[in-house]
Amino acid sequence: MRVTWQTVRELHETICHWKCLRTLLRNAQDYKNAERAMGYVEGTLAGMRSTAYARRHQA
Repeated sequence: MRVTWQTVRELHETICHWKCLRTLLRNAQDYKNAERAMGYVEGTLAGMRSTAYARRHQA
């Protein structure tokens, strides 16, 4: 397997996403109500997705 900048960039994004996910789940534990915790997780993931999409499609 050849290592390209694309591979390095994808690996870096994957590592960053796992770190974000770990923090996200840790923060969700602060909510006493499971429904509110899921709302927090869903909202944060939606924001991360839209940011990643915008970054990929910049001209």
